[in-house]
Amino acid sequence: AVVQVESAKSRGRRSGAGTGCELQYADAPRAVVEFLRDRPEIDVTRFAIMGFSRGGTEALGSARHFAGAEHQPAAVFAFYPGCSGVCASEWAQRAPQVPVHVFYGAADSWGAHMNTRAACRALARDGVTYHEYAGAPHGFDAPWQGAFFAGGGRHAYGPDPAATAAAQAVIADALVRAWGTPR
Repeated sequence: AVVQVESAKSRGRRSGAGTGCELQYADAPRAVVEFLRDRPEIDVTRFAIMGFSRGGTEALGSARHFAGAEHQPAAVFAFYPGCSGVCASEWAQRAPQVPVHVFYGAADSWGAHMNTRAACRALARDGVTYHEYAGAPHGFDAPWQGAFFAGGGRHAYGPDPAATAAAQAVIADALVRAWGTPR
């Protein structure tokens, strides 16, 4: 099962414009696990957290919401996270350790804004696995292309099939390591 949290959309927002960099819905993953725990068709002992762009930032920031939780994610996957030069996560300090993967494209101009991509790359010293794909822009896993305006600049996004395939392989490997061979 996949649960997609569209917190901004459910609040009537069409974008993150004007919301700043502060975390606003990092508690959503634990709330979803708690909500689903009594559903017999859902195994809440086997889940991962994944986020894209602002959602990647929220995924990295969700660690504190799992403090004392009965179940922990098998892995955390954050695609092009961070904001205005900041990229942080407490997942590496969690026990038992939760594998964290950060994915970025080397051509992601939003990641270059205020050196955010380098801040995310620096998480590797805290045990986070950082993946960077040459030539890939922001939103490299999406099937569409376009641009958004933030931080005083225009930032293009678009598909990069090679980066997408490489990221999918990392995710599949991490989940097979956590749960064994898929059924």
